[in-house]
Amino acid sequence: MKTKVNGGEPAFPSFNEGYPEVFGISIREHFAAMAMQGIASTGSTGDYEAIAYLSVSMADALIDELNKGAE
Repeated sequence: MKTKVNGGEPAFPSFNEGYPEVFGISIREHFAAMAMQGIASTGSTGDYEAIAYLSVSMADALIDELNKGAE
């Protein structure tokens, strides 16, 4: 059974006994950072706002693709 990816869950959850909070970045933020790293590795320079927008768009597209067929 596939579980739906929310995107807001922690990418690397760390639970401490007695502390209900989970610290760290979300799955969506992690995917966006990886996309941005890939774009930056090409030596691309230019409109950083456009690169940030594209990175987040790529992260959202990946989450949508992962959710296909999920319950």
